[in-house]
Amino acid sequence: MIPLKGPRGVIGFIPEGAINPGSRLVTLDVIFAFSETSTISVLLCIDQHDLENHARITRPTSAAADLRAWVVDRARDQLALEHPELRTNTVLHADISWVVGYPARREPFLR
Repeated sequence: MIPLKGPRGVIGFIPEGAINPGSRLVTLDVIFAFSETSTISVLLCIDQHDLENHARITRPTSAAADLRAWVVDRARDQLALEHPELRTNTVLHADISWVVGYPARREPFLR
């Protein structure tokens, strides 16, 4: 586990297998729920250093929530590029998981 440091210390951990050693990309699976029965998954690749940097500049009182919101915003932007018709749809909730190892398994993101 690699510590993910916020402005006031560790806010979570990056699982060992979540970072591609060649590219330093972290893959997250963001599942958007638009209704009780309508969901869509977005695989989001973020540079490890971008993720760590954003964790450090979050608000100290809500670092984990701010980081989750940043990830959801990035995934929403990616989703809008792939499915522009969903750009204005209301998201009821979004679940985020680390994509770890091969074969891939999911682990909760900052819970």
